[in-house]
Amino acid sequence: MAILATLKDGRVIASASATYTVPIGGGNQAVAVTISELRKVEYVMQYKFTTDPLVDPGTPVNEKIVDNAVGCTIAGVAAGTTLTVEVIALGF
Repeated sequence: MAILATLKDGRVIASASATYTVPIGGGNQAVAVTISELRKVEYVMQYKFTTDPLVDPGTPVNEKIVDNAVGCTIAGVAAGTTLTVEVIALGF
């Protein structure tokens, strides 16, 4: 978790990450990342997904922002896959 930049108007660009292991059965995996440096996320600038083993994580759906937490669903992930989500967001 890090502050990447502070804009002249006081808003902040920050990043954070979270790691999940997809449970037995696989399928859709809900993920959430809390950006502790922000009180409120206004806009998600970028998502980055990495997996082990290497697979296509697809496109995030059902994106949601609540205060300083960002969440989404990744569809069709195999059981046992380690999924790391990195988010860069703008907020204050």
